[in-house]
Amino acid sequence: MLDLLKSYQDRSLTLPLNDGNATTEVVELSAPESTGATGVISCKFVVLANSSHYILIFGDVQKYPYHANVLDAYSQQTGLARHWIKQPDQLHLDDPQFRLLGGGYLDLDRQRRKVRISGSSKAYGFFDSEAVRLIVKNSSFFADFAVSVEY
Repeated sequence: MLDLLKSYQDRSLTLPLNDGNATTEVVELSAPESTGATGVISCKFVVLANSSHYILIFGDVQKYPYHANVLDAYSQQTGLARHWIKQPDQLHLDDPQFRLLGGGYLDLDRQRRKVRISGSSKAYGFFDSEAVRLIVKNSSFFADFAVSVEY
């Protein structure tokens, strides 16, 4: 049985990163004004790869209580074929060009301009730290934030 508690690197599932050719994208499913009284929004995220294009998709845990909900919302927006393995917590993408590279938690503090990325998904495992590093480094979304990534 595949041990989902191991990182993608430990399971040799990472895609080789070529920083020079890679493109990145961040998709926020929650409305920016959905921050709570503290100004911090707690989110779940998943990381997808399509060839050398890396996508971090996140949404507020209030609206997306499972990582699969984040993946499903993105799939609906983009028209990606998918099917439920175990609803509501595990969704499978049917497009072989896309690869799911784990998930975790993202705490977004817009007032203090801070982001904390951590944890893992019970359904999809730890996030690919190299892919997340590349996304944080190259995405305009994170340009004005102090980002901490906890593995």
